[in-house]
Amino acid sequence: MKFDIKYRLRIAWYYIEVKYHRIRRYFGKYQDESVIPPGLYCYVIDEERMKNEPQDNEFSGYWIKPCKYYRSMKDQMYGGCTYLGFIGWDALLGDQCKMCSENLGLDDEDDE
Repeated sequence: MKFDIKYRLRIAWYYIEVKYHRIRRYFGKYQDESVIPPGLYCYVIDEERMKNEPQDNEFSGYWIKPCKYYRSMKDQMYGGCTYLGFIGWDALLGDQCKMCSENLGLDDEDDE
């Protein structure tokens, strides 16, 4: 396996960053949840970039804008969320599914 120092430093930085925010959260210092994208995922479709740089075909995927608190590691299902103070392997974070339950956009008014 190739030893990539930049990649390992980035993972170390993500780990420190997540732990720092976890400690802050313990003391009641929460991050701004208004910047978390609405919906069930840690991203929104980047409509502007889709217009300017369209994908070759519908199976190529979409351009996205990830949540500012989301951290991902390439070639792995590892992910991190500085808002939650979690980093590690989780299938939900690997797929960028929202775990924080902020700005889900689900209306409770439909139940009436």
